[in-house]
Order: sequence, then structure tokens, then C-alpha cells
Amino acid sequence: TGAGEWSNLDLDEAFNALEVNCMPARFLLDLQGKPAETIALLKEKIQLGKVYLPLWIRHHWLLGVFNNNVITIADSSPGVATKEDITTLTNILAFTQEAPVKLQWFSTPRQPRGSVECGLHVVVNALLHHTNALQAQDTKPAQRVIEYERRIGPIIANWISATIPIAQLFTALLTHIAEVGIELISAK
Repeated sequence: TGAGEWSNLDLDEAFNALEVNCMPARFLLDLQGKPAETIALLKEKIQLGKVYLPLWIRHHWLLGVFNNNVITIADSSPGVATKEDITTLTNILAFTQEAPVKLQWFSTPRQPRGSVECGLHVVVNALLHHTNALQAQDTKPAQRVIEYERRIGPIIANWISATIPIAQLFTALLTHIAEVGIELISAK
């Protein structure tokens, strides 16, 4: 990957470091090539509880969190993934569950226009969700732009390579977000 860009392997490594129940970042691509195996893996993951879904849609990374028949999306660049893309994902999850799935959105910061930080935003949003620092809502929220690459990117890289503890990562992340004036509301 180029400077600031995150590959599926980078995201898988970050989610492994976070130690959460997660589908591989190739999840949507694998659905096309080996749908039966991918659906079987998704069903296994859902049986374990909350599932983090790194989503590669139209050359853009988004985060989905699926729990109790609700898919909540964090999108750092709204408009790249279309309503049809999200509806397709919701339908796949409904098919897997054999039950209706509700769609919600996380209120998260946006990446700067023209940047390639979407993968980094997925990791940051997963970290924030993991600490209950994101609020879900039924409609797409208004978002402020925040650039993570310079200050948070290197800290996340050190955490993934196990050179700093996760508590230090959370402190640095929340400090940076507070410094730029974005309030995060804990989920209820």
C-alpha cells in the first residue's frame, strides 16, 4: 500500500491486535468467489456475538458492526458507498440470519477530502466502538473532518507491532479527538 493507504492485510492485523470477533477484510470479495464458505464463516462469527466487518466498497473502507440483527455503519467519506451497496450488505446479513436486519449509522469524524485515510478511520472507529465511545443513530449523521494520519497513524502502527499497550493507544486517540474538538457520546 502507499503512504496512508491500508490493505486488507493491514486491517486484518489491526483487528487481530484488537482481539475482537471479526470477519476477514476480504469478506465482501470472498462472497463473490466462494459464497458458501464465506456465508458459513459469517454464520459462525454471528453465533459468537458482535461481529466487526471491515467493508471494501468502491475502493473505500467502511466499518460495519453487526450485533442482534442490527448493522451499524461507520463511514468516513459518505457518498462513496451508495444506498444500494449498503442495502445489499443488509440483505446478505438478513439472508444469513433468516430475519430482518435494521440499519444504523455511527456518528464518526470524516476523513479529509482527497485523502486515503479510510482504512485508518476504520481502525480508529473500531477502537472507539470497542470502548463504547460511539453513538449509533437511525440516520446518517453530520460529521466533522478529522485527519488522523500524522498523529494517530504511527501510534496505531506501534500498537499493532506490540511496542505500546492498548491503554496508551486509547489515551492518545481520545486526547487527539478532544484536541480537535469532537465530542464522542457513549452508546446507551
